[in-house]
Amino acid sequence: MIPHDWAREVLDAVIRNEDVEIVFQPIHHVTGGLWGFDVLTRFRLEASVPLLWRWAEKLHRAPELDRLVVQRALETGYRLPGLFFIRISPESLKCPVSQIPRDWAHRIVWVASDSAVRHQRARSGIRLIQSWGYHVAWLHQETAEGLSSKWEEIRPSFLMLDRGMVQRWIVSPRKPLPEWVTRAQKSGAQVIALGVEELSWVSALKDVGVDAAAGRALGSPYSAKVWTWAYQEGFLGKMPLESQDNP
Repeated sequence: MIPHDWAREVLDAVIRNEDVEIVFQPIHHVTGGLWGFDVLTRFRLEASVPLLWRWAEKLHRAPELDRLVVQRALETGYRLPGLFFIRISPESLKCPVSQIPRDWAHRIVWVASDSAVRHQRARSGIRLIQSWGYHVAWLHQETAEGLSSKWEEIRPSFLMLDRGMVQRWIVSPRKPLPEWVTRAQKSGAQVIALGVEELSWVSALKDVGVDAAAGRALGSPYSAKVWTWAYQEGFLGKMPLESQDNP
C-alpha cells in the first residue's frame, strides 16, 4: 500500500510544476485513412500513469490533472489533423460546467470510462456536454460487468474497446467483443479497437464491424512534434502496410 502522504507529494509536484507530457496515438479507419488521435498522458516524474490517476481520484485531484491534460493537448497538438479523443475523469464529468471548455466540440471527443458510466451524476454530466455539441466515447473493458443497461441512457457516439478486451478476443473469438460492436451499430455509434499489436488483426476486427483501430501496429504514442512532422511529410495519412515500420 502506497502511503497517502507520498501520493499527495507526488500529485502536488506534478500539478505545481505542470509536469504533464502529452503523447498522441493515431487512430486509423479500418479501410485506411487517419481518423484522429488518442490523447495519452505521461508524467516526467516517471510515476506509473494508472497509479497516479487512481490516487488523483482518491484524493479528489483528478479535475486538476484533467485541466492540465486538456490545456497541454490543445497547446501542443493543434496543428494535427482529425479528432482528439481525450479521457476525462468521473469527477470532472460530475461537474462539467467548471471543467470542460465550450468551444472545442469540432475537435474533442470526450472519453468516459466504465467508472464514469457507473455514476449517475457522471452520466448526467455526459448528457449535459452532449447538449453542448460534444461527442462522447465510452471506453469499455471486458471485465466491467453490468453496464449494458446504461447504453441507452448516455447514447455515446463512439465505443472504444480497451486493449485487454481486443487482445483477449483475438486469442479467443468467443469473447463478447462482437456483442458490444452490434450494440453500438444498432444505435449508430462507431467502434474503435485499441491495443492493436499486429496489422493482421485489423481485417479480423473489420469483419466483425469495427470501424477504426489504434495500437502500436498502426503507430506508437509520440509527441505532437513527431506526428506533425510525419503529417507534413505525408507519412501519416494512410494505414501502415505490413512491410513498413512505424514512424
